[in-house]
Amino acid sequence: PREGISPSSIKAASEKIAAAMGVGPAYTRIYIKGNNVAVEIPRAFPEGLDFWDSLECQDAIDCKGLPLALGADYFTRNVIEDLTECQDILIAGASRQGKSNCIRSMIDSILYFNGPDRIRFAIFDPTGFEFSVYNGLRKDYFFGGGVINDEDRAMQMLRGLHEETESRRRMLTESHCRDINEFLDNGGSLPYIALFIDEFAYLSLGENGKEFRKLINDLARKGRTAGIHCVIATGRPCSDVITGDIKFSFT
Repeated sequence: PREGISPSSIKAASEKIAAAMGVGPAYTRIYIKGNNVAVEIPRAFPEGLDFWDSLECQDAIDCKGLPLALGADYFTRNVIEDLTECQDILIAGASRQGKSNCIRSMIDSILYFNGPDRIRFAIFDPTGFEFSVYNGLRKDYFFGGGVINDEDRAMQMLRGLHEETESRRRMLTESHCRDINEFLDNGGSLPYIALFIDEFAYLSLGENGKEFRKLINDLARKGRTAGIHCVIATGRPCSDVITGDIKFSFT
C-alpha cells in the first residue's frame, strides 16, 4: 500500500473490495509481510471437499488417538485434529449453519478408525432424527444404550458419566498413571468416551438446568484425564446458556 495507508483501513474496506471482485460478503484476512499486504476473500463458487478423502490422508492415518476430519484450510490442506489432545469443544452458530453436520463428521471420523474396544459414544439429540442413524450401531458402542432424545434419560447419562469419571480417576491413581494415555501405554485397556450434545440450550435451560451445568463443568474439568471428552453445540451462545465457567472450559 501507499505510505500512510494502514492495514486496518484496508480491512475496513473489505466489503467494497469483495463487491469490486464480484463475490459475496467478505470474510477478510490481512497478511502483512514487509511492505506487502495480502487480502484474502472467499471464492465466488466454493469447491466441495470429499469427506472420505480426508479420512485417507496421512495425518488421519497416523493419528494415535481419536481423529477428527474437520475439512480443509485456506490452502486446501486437510485439517485433522485429535480429540484426545483437544480441549473440550463448543460449536456455536445459527440454525441451519452446519452444527449437526459437523458433529456427524466427528462421529464418523472416530468410527472409521476405532471399534467399540477403543470408543464409547454418549449422544444427546433432542430432535430425535439428526443422529438416529447411529442407533444402528452395536450397543457396545454406546455409554447409555443408544442415542438419547429426552431430558430425563440425558440427565441419567450425565450422572453416570460423572460416576465413571470418578471411578476412572481412582483407578488411574491406584495404577500410578497421570492420565488414560499413560495407562494405555503401560498395557491397560480402557475405551475413550466421547460425549456429544447437539442442542446444549435444551438441557441448560431445562428443568434440571442447574444440575446439568454443574455436571458439564465437572466433566470438562476432570473428564479428559480419564479419557472422557465433550463436544457441545448450541444455536444460543448467550450468557444464560453458556456460562462463564463453561466458556472457560471449552474451546
